[in-house]
Amino acid sequence: MKGKIIFALLIVVALVVAGYTWYQSEYGGENYYTQIVSTGKKEVQKTDSGEKFTRYFYNQAVFNKDGKEIQAEFSSVANAEPLRKNAYLEILYNKKKGVISWQEVEEKDVPKPAMEKLKE
Repeated sequence: MKGKIIFALLIVVALVVAGYTWYQSEYGGENYYTQIVSTGKKEVQKTDSGEKFTRYFYNQAVFNKDGKEIQAEFSSVANAEPLRKNAYLEILYNKKKGVISWQEVEEKDVPKPAMEKLKE
């Protein structure tokens, strides 16, 4: 009886670990930082119903907390102005999906190694 309980617990633990690993690979990521230096590329797009909206697209270097650089593509939200020039962004980057989300942060919130790379 004890053996069956231990076996069942091991299966539950294995399922939890597998679920967490899958979730991280699909929805998790690493934080990177960048500073907006341009107005981005303006594109007018259409919804499925034919309604037009404007987005601004950016493709630029971003840096993790250790200063490691990658190129990332991201955009403003629909019907928004270009992102604020010189604003600092924290970007959640997923290796499979690219940029998942971004948010504006204060300069003091950017890790020092990333800030040093941004100032180069």
